[in-house]
Amino acid sequence: MTQPENVKKKRSPWIHVLWIGLTVIILLLALITVPAFMLFEKEPVTLDHAGTSPFLAFSVMQKGQKNLDEMRRSNPMTLSRVKYTEDEFNFMVRTMIMSNLLQQHGEKGISSKRTSLIVKNGIFRIKHIIEMPGNPFGNYLNLSLDLKLTVENGKETIEVLSAKAGSLNIPKGRAEKKISDMLDQYYHGTAQEDMIRNSVTLFRADGENILLEYKPYSLLRDIDNIYFGGSGEFLRKMGHDETAK
Repeated sequence: MTQPENVKKKRSPWIHVLWIGLTVIILLLALITVPAFMLFEKEPVTLDHAGTSPFLAFSVMQKGQKNLDEMRRSNPMTLSRVKYTEDEFNFMVRTMIMSNLLQQHGEKGISSKRTSLIVKNGIFRIKHIIEMPGNPFGNYLNLSLDLKLTVENGKETIEVLSAKAGSLNIPKGRAEKKISDMLDQYYHGTAQEDMIRNSVTLFRADGENILLEYKPYSLLRDIDNIYFGGSGEFLRKMGHDETAK
């Protein structure tokens, strides 16, 4: 009987190692699987779509025409102010940005079918759908972000209120760090940032309206320099010739 007992004693450490290994594997699978069920969903999130009322279009066009007239008459000392309701602002974003400018990223990128951006009660709400066909945990990764955005004297301030991937909450600090990294990569140090710094003195959502205060004279010339090579073509199209300097 002594020989089997010795064999048993020799094998027991390997059995313990095996059980510890299995336990670690099970824990790792649980750590991966639980967030996966929280991250991925079977249905895409419902995007926030702004209204398309003809009255909204008319009021936006009226304010746009007023802005153009002020731009044409502007000089280096001109400071223009415009106030849009949240519905008007959301209408502009929906029709002018989401449906047109962002469509260039294609069906798999940012588009009006996959992304929505609206302002509600002074909070910017962003939703984005990433389709993942064949994923056993769910075919969609739904991302949502609520934040407050203010620009004063060309400098942006962003405060994340909530961020979610599926039903999993993302720490606010981590979301703000990611936004900061993206701004560093795609915005800071660009001509577009210079344009905002030179032209926008205030941009704020106050819970009812979107307030914009800017320098039209600087804005016109920055647009001409950035997108038209400083040729004066944009200024002439706006009826604000170089001779007006």
